[in-house]
Amino acid sequence: MVYLDQRSAGATQGNGSESDLEDFRDDIRKLVLLLREKYGEDQQIYLLGHSWGGFLAPYFLLEHQNLVQGWIQVGGAHRGNFNSLVKDMLIEYGTSSSGITEDPSFWQSAVDYCNSSDYQDNSFDSMIELNQLAHEAESNITGAHDTLELPDINVFSPILTELLNQLNSNLVYGFFEKFHDRNPVTPRLADINTPALLLWGKYDFVCPPALSDELLASISSTDVTRIIYDNSGHSPMINRPVSFWNDVATWVNNH
Repeated sequence: MVYLDQRSAGATQGNGSESDLEDFRDDIRKLVLLLREKYGEDQQIYLLGHSWGGFLAPYFLLEHQNLVQGWIQVGGAHRGNFNSLVKDMLIEYGTSSSGITEDPSFWQSAVDYCNSSDYQDNSFDSMIELNQLAHEAESNITGAHDTLELPDINVFSPILTELLNQLNSNLVYGFFEKFHDRNPVTPRLADINTPALLLWGKYDFVCPPALSDELLASISSTDVTRIIYDNSGHSPMINRPVSFWNDVATWVNNH
């Protein structure tokens, strides 16, 4: 497993705000070439992208899918603006009478915002507000985390890296705003024919499962597997780590 600490994330340094999409794509290309040179040209490489990484992964594949053997998309956003999908999901669960919601006051405030004049389908400010509501929504769903699996390992995240990641994420809102209305991937999804594994949490309000429906309907690959985790939100690798990594390993081994 090779982890790419992307520009403007983790403990990376430099002025990421000056970067453009092509720079991110070229970073991935250079990493793949480095791995092949270091470990051998016969190595099979599978590209996994989560959330924003799920935007970069298909963008990379549009030009370089010959460099990898498979694509694993985890709660990813293949387009910059999907405000309407988040809004619809918040309203759906916020008005549900099935008893899965924990805090009626939160859900009422979320629905009120989605139905207010402050919400705009194409607004970056609405995207930021929806993103905050989406993260909060996961903690207000009975069942989103009630079967948390704990693998027999200790995971330690360096405190400095955590702090730098939060700082970088807060500083690059202007960076993400550049891509909010850019949609270079969706019109060309049919060009992607790489074997794909789509992994989503049922309660992913950040990148709703409806995004995986769009991928299923658009990419050209005849080898596509989708798994929806019933007891998970935006990060199934955290909510359901045992099931998640077993599914990833099984799929990779089968390919």
